[in-house]
Formats: sequence, C-alpha cells, structure tokens
Amino acid sequence: MPRLPDIRFLHTRICFTPPTSHPTLGGSMKITVSPTTLSAGSLALLVTGALLVPAGTAQAAIPPAIRTETPVPAPTPAPASTAVPVSGDTDPAAQLPPLSAQTLAGGVDSSFYDLPVPIPATPGQLVRHRPVDAKLITKYIPVPAQAELVMYSSTASDGTPNVVTGTVFTPWEAYSGTGERPLVSLAPGTQGLGQDCTPSRQFVAGTEYEAFPVTALLIAGYSVVVTDYQGAGTTLNNSYLARVTQGNAVLDAARAAPKTGLPSITPTAPVLLYGYSQGGGAVASAAELAASYAPELPIIGGFAGGVPADLNAVASSIQDTPSSTLLLFALTSLGNLAGINADDYLNESGQAARAWAAENCVIPTTERYASTPMRSLTTTGESITALIDRVPEFKKTVAEQTIGLGTPNFPILVGQSPADEIIQPAQSAKMVEQWCSRGAQVQTIEAPPVNHVMGAITLVPAALNFLYQRVNKIPAAGFCGN
Repeated sequence: MPRLPDIRFLHTRICFTPPTSHPTLGGSMKITVSPTTLSAGSLALLVTGALLVPAGTAQAAIPPAIRTETPVPAPTPAPASTAVPVSGDTDPAAQLPPLSAQTLAGGVDSSFYDLPVPIPATPGQLVRHRPVDAKLITKYIPVPAQAELVMYSSTASDGTPNVVTGTVFTPWEAYSGTGERPLVSLAPGTQGLGQDCTPSRQFVAGTEYEAFPVTALLIAGYSVVVTDYQGAGTTLNNSYLARVTQGNAVLDAARAAPKTGLPSITPTAPVLLYGYSQGGGAVASAAELAASYAPELPIIGGFAGGVPADLNAVASSIQDTPSSTLLLFALTSLGNLAGINADDYLNESGQAARAWAAENCVIPTTERYASTPMRSLTTTGESITALIDRVPEFKKTVAEQTIGLGTPNFPILVGQSPADEIIQPAQSAKMVEQWCSRGAQVQTIEAPPVNHVMGAITLVPAALNFLYQRVNKIPAAGFCGN
C-alpha cells in the first residue's frame, strides 16, 4: 500500500479572531503556513483548531511549519442580500419579498431558501447571494475566507430545472500560485434530510464537518464552493444519492460561483472537484456527466473518495449494522425519485422512523435507530435489500444510480479504505476498472485500514497533493489503476 504523501503548501495566512472572553481562545492570532512540508497529522490538528493557542503563547510549542504572528483583522462583509438578474430568464429574485429579520438556527435568514418564481431554465445561473459569517468546527473560529451564501439554478434527474443553495469561499489574501486562483467544487458527505442539516446553515453554526477539507483547500490557496444539493434547505425533494441530480449540482455550483463577483473567482479559473462518501459519488457522477452537461467548464482534475458506486452493495453491507439508519434517508429520497411512497411498504414503526429521519441529521438519526433492525420496520418483515429487489420501481431506480457506466474526461483520483464498513472496496475497484477500460485517466490511493469516517480524514493529504499536481501541470505516473 503506498504511503500517504505529505502536502506542500504555498505561503498562506489564516486569520482567527475568537472572542477575548473565551478561556482558551482569547485574543487574536495569525497562523502562517510557510512553503514547507506539512504532515497530515499537523494539518488535521491545524484545521480542527487543536494547534490554536492564545496570543503570546511561546512559539516553540508550535510545529516549524506553523507560526503565530501579529493579528490581521479580516474585512467584515455587508449583510445585504443581492438578487441577480438571470440572462434569458425572468428575474426570479425580483419577485420575492426582501429578506426579513426572521432567522433560523445558525443565523441564516429563512427567506433566502424560498423557491424563485419561475425557476430559471438555464443551469448554472446565480439566482441570489449574500455574505455570511461562516465558522470552522466551532462557533468561535471563523473560516479563513470571505464567504457568501448562494442560490443557483441546476437540473434534476428528469431534466426539469431546479434550484440549489450552497456556500462560496475565497481566501482573503491574493493568490500566490501560478495563473488564476483555482476553484474547487466540493460535494459534501451525508448530512441528513432535516433542514438544519443543510451544509450552508451548518457552516454558519460552526457544526459542518466538511469545514475540515474546505479549510485545507483554502490553506492551499484555492476558492471553494460547497453545494447543499437539491432539497437541502429548500422545499424541493431531497436528492440524496440521486446520481444525475447530485452530479449536476456539483457542476452548476462551479458555473455559478464566478458570478458572485467575489475576488479572484473567474469563469476562466481552473476548476477542481472534491468529494467523499455521498460527495464522492456526486463527484464521480459529475466526472461522468461533465463532457455532455458542462463542456465549457475548465475542469483539470478531481478527487472522489469512498464512492457509493453500487447502492445495492451499500445496502447489503450496512443493513444489519448501526449504519443501516442511512437506509431511512434513502427510502425517502429514492422513493421520491421512483415516484412511489416508501410508507406503503413500511409498518407503523417504520413510517414513524422514516418520517423522523426525514426531519433530522445523520448523528441523531443514528443514535436513535442504530439498534433497530430495519426488517422490523417493513410490513413483511423483509430486509430493505429484499424490499428493493421485490418492488420494480425501487429496483429500477436503484440500478439507475450506478456509477461507472460513463467516462470522466479529466484526471481523477479515487480513494478508498480497505476496511471501510459502509462502502466496500470492490465498488471502487469495479468503477475504476470500467473507467480505465474506456480510456479515462484514473489514479487510485488506498487509505490506511480505517473505518469510513476516518477514511475521509486520512485521504485529505493524498487528495490535496493530486489537485496540486493538476494545478501545477506536474506529470503524474500510474494513471489507470494504482
């Protein structure tokens, strides 16, 4: 198994200004990552805040690659929301009432997520945007970037126009690399179907776990746009695991981000894709769709980790484990996609469990139903996999979400842990084999033998190195296979 490489960063500064009253984070600081090698362990500590120390703490306690300096306050963006006219479509935002003072948990105004009337017919259009105060892991540490909440147009699996929300980040400092600052379209992993699980809301609340890779990418000097996917935040059906809808959302996020007017995000900037787990599936799908759906995007590379390429295999591997609660999310979203009501096949307890999961996030849902056998929730006592196989609409819809039947048109790194208890390695291997057989440029990286969640963390260094090589046009050996 190849050793995970270290990451080489350009000179980057990250400004944190926690409240002075906080017992351990009082004061301000600036962390500088010098042009040196930062190990994966140091990166993880940096991003999660474990290396943050109050101003005045001895420098010797900090690894050589990280130093605190005089604080530099970041500009405070205006809180106004901006409606953007859509070329070729009726301006949907102009028909909405102004943003009110009423906010949801996390401080995001609820009216921002209202659907436009009409929904723009052209994908990748910016419907509206507004500055937000995004946080890193905790409500006390701001993400080291200017951030904006966005709503943009996209396309659902059946070809109908939809809208998706998300968050755009761009570092405060000028890009010091070669050429234009790259833009990364990041596809988040499973959050849950509840509205408070929406990544854009969680970034404001400081509870979004994707802040880890987002901050790592910002440290590398890249701008980042994180899609919420269809139905997260808005009243549209949630597109959890819907291959085409998710892939389109990732591509259209990259189309819409330059239209915010944020510094150094331009339509000609090189685009990179990044995702793990559900996000890995969305990136892999986007890679297969890009040539036909968004041929104008200058995508130069991508990372897809822990890819759920075969949903039947995923269901089989988790149905008798605590992770089987993910099937409650899938019953709702894939039932909607199939045009059937999943409750018709669930008993009273199953209907209550599915409804509860549809309003909550992944952690509380797992805590509540981890010990509940999924077969105890069906009307027949059969497993969810047996139910999927028995109901033609479910079976057809699940089969249509298979990834590996298209061909990426840009270099892509596929990462997988050999000990992943949710996504069996055979899924990635089969997908890679299919891609390679059609001439795709694919590299693979095997993570240490860790579980699914830890795979997301341990693969970050390899993913960043791969993206760095693509940005800097460094030839990569071993395309197709390992």
